[in-house]
Amino acid sequence: MSDPRNCGKSAAKLPALIVFGRIKGSNVDQAAMFFEKDAEAATKAATEAGLSVIEVKSDEQRKTAAALPEGVVNSQGRFSLSPASRETVDRLGQMLQGASEGKAASAVSDDVESSLPGVSPRLWRELKPGALVLAAGFDDDDNPAGWWEAIIVKADEDEFLVRWRDAPDEPRASRSRHYIALLHPGLSEL
Repeated sequence: MSDPRNCGKSAAKLPALIVFGRIKGSNVDQAAMFFEKDAEAATKAATEAGLSVIEVKSDEQRKTAAALPEGVVNSQGRFSLSPASRETVDRLGQMLQGASEGKAASAVSDDVESSLPGVSPRLWRELKPGALVLAAGFDDDDNPAGWWEAIIVKADEDEFLVRWRDAPDEPRASRSRHYIALLHPGLSEL
């Protein structure tokens, strides 16, 4: 019979969260996993930094999380992540998309899941100057405040310089890929 006092210890050693992306203003892709004890603080810090979060629930997510370095949350609630390759961040983005498609996606086999339709990471790399996108706007405290139509002026890996389509006198803005949204192709002609 298992000892109920040890159940918490084994659960505490299982990855509970994956955090990934680029912190605003950074050019470095980052990723890390967090255990349950730090999950709440890491989620809060990731949201404030504009990073993506995956709650680890499936075996595939646990396996992926186990391959990532452990993140650290300090006593002030700030966290640190490790640098990650573009391929790792793209794979995590696909995993996040699959997780957000709901319980139906989690019941699909790995072979079928990898062929589900979605936005290919290739599309992000193909964004060029002149493309119409939605770009996040920020308030004075650097919190996301909405999304507006923008024209890409310059594309450099995952950083985009945009001008606001309906406010040409506003200063141009730099946005990371995480703050750019693709429009349906039919809408770009409006």
